[in-house]
Amino acid sequence: MNSNPFRIGYIPALTPTVVIEKYTLSPFELNLDGWETTLIQGEVDTALIPLWQLPLELKNQLTIGALTKRLDTKVCLVKVAKIDSTPKLRDLPEGFKVHSPKEIYLEQLKDIRSDFRITNAEAADYWLLPHFEIGLQRLFSDYQIIFTFQPSELVPIAGSGVWAYVVQKEQIATRKWLASIHHSATSRITNIERGVMKHFEGSSMAIHGIEDSNGYLHFSAFKTPHSRPINYSSATSHGLVDQLVESLNQ
Repeated sequence: MNSNPFRIGYIPALTPTVVIEKYTLSPFELNLDGWETTLIQGEVDTALIPLWQLPLELKNQLTIGALTKRLDTKVCLVKVAKIDSTPKLRDLPEGFKVHSPKEIYLEQLKDIRSDFRITNAEAADYWLLPHFEIGLQRLFSDYQIIFTFQPSELVPIAGSGVWAYVVQKEQIATRKWLASIHHSATSRITNIERGVMKHFEGSSMAIHGIEDSNGYLHFSAFKTPHSRPINYSSATSHGLVDQLVESLNQ
């Protein structure tokens, strides 16, 4: 860890404790509203923000200085009360109530089980959440994962499981330090995810990519009115954004 006193800002409501605890520096708490202004005014050197929360175009003064390695992004149905077994989705009761803060997950689940009901958090039977959020933000003191969807079944939103260090472009010293912790493989994947998102800004869609041990890229994507996710693989990233956009437009 670099010993220079870089000031890392974070938003407690969005940033898992596990990410912060990796660093010996004391982070600064930021407000969700106005964190960009705080960064531009130089009150912190860099801000740690979930990549899925970042706009596709940052303010001119700002840039992404580093990305963390992607955490597990599978999507899970979660029930607070413990049970003795793990039933399949078809075993869940008819009309079960689901809460999710991310509507795109619910859109996809409708095609798998059309009889579930969307409800508020207090009345929910199950929560539908990304795997990396379970426990990291300590949403439940006691929980049981009931059903886990793979990205090919239920596609996570773009940038899921990745945290971005945002920095002022002119802060060269900070950018050099951030370059030393940047995860380039994650950047390669998320650049494609965000590139596709730019073509469908404002649409209800999700996209998720992985790179296998042989360097092949595999993407799952969901966009209404498609009823199922599409899957696409490529040996190169060249032209891949356009190819994925074309597939989603078919």
